[in-house]
Amino acid sequence: MLKKTSRYKLNKLISETPAENIQFALDVSNKSLNQVQTELKKIAATDSFTLIVIPNKSQRGVL
Repeated sequence: MLKKTSRYKLNKLISETPAENIQFALDVSNKSLNQVQTELKKIAATDSFTLIVIPNKSQRGVL
């Protein structure tokens, strides 16, 4: 299900998407996975969405 992409394609996708349509959750861990899953189910009930996964080796919280 998950595919690799180029930085160019990722930047293009983000730059062409209106900011009000971008949501993110920083540093999702096992503890908060249920809450994130609930939010994704709400979105998927009415729309499709693009999910971008960036594994963190340590907490970053930079956005």
